[in-house]
Amino acid sequence: ELHIAKTLALLQVLSDVGVKGLDRFRSPACELLAHKDRGTRLQAAALLRFIGTADDTPPLIAAMQDTSPLVAAQAAKAVSTCGGERDLIALDILLSQSTWANRPHSRDRIARCRDEIRDRLDMSPRTIPRAK
Repeated sequence: ELHIAKTLALLQVLSDVGVKGLDRFRSPACELLAHKDRGTRLQAAALLRFIGTADDTPPLIAAMQDTSPLVAAQAAKAVSTCGGERDLIALDILLSQSTWANRPHSRDRIARCRDEIRDRLDMSPRTIPRAK
């Protein structure tokens, strides 16, 4: 388990300095979001924050409800970074559930994540269809 966490930390450093070819680690990192070790889940979410794409958001959205607040927060940061329009729908569905009474911080984190995605998408250039 320590080996996995160290490997994920190294991949994050490589991502930070712009090393190419890290895409092949996206799928294993998504799988590690379900690992029994909290540190491994945390490192996997942190790595996906830097190398993840919209394809990786379903397991990250699930990880936003991790029992560890640190993992949940890191997963939210990753979703904020790589989430898209469909993820806004998923987050709205999560927020509409009535299970948040005992977890107001979790609900607030999900709402912030949704708002950050919405802001990022509003700032991205729109593709204008070409006339035929």
